Amino acid sequence: MKQHAPITDQTDPTPMLKKAMQREMAIEGATKRQALRVVLIWAINSGTLPAGFRLPTETDLARGLGVSIGTVQTALGQVQDLGLIKRRRGDGTRVLDSSVLPSSIWPVSYTHLTLPTNREV
Repeated sequence: MKQHAPITDQTDPTPMLKKAMQREMAIEGATKRQALRVVLIWAINSGTLPAGFRLPTETDLARGLGVSIGTVQTALGQVQDLGLIKRRRGDGTRVLDSSVLPSSIWPVSYTHLTLPTNREV
């Protein structure tokens, strides 16, 4: 996936995430949930979504990405289980500092996200 400049708190990441999800589903044949999870992990690991960044609400993400709220909640839950985001009712979902995590936590299926590829977002 193509590297993007870090997003600021005033920038809505939904269009970038949607485009990346569509690409992931077309190239890898991923489900919407899998594509969202992979794209979020890539965006956090690459620094496109920097530590401290607050994601849009689950409802806004679902609307903007054209997926169900259940798809968003499941994908966010899986990303949270990896220690990449923190979800708090009333405060939203924030990106955690992933630079302190060892590379060994990345599942093998996600290792292609950290390597240069010909895929563009």
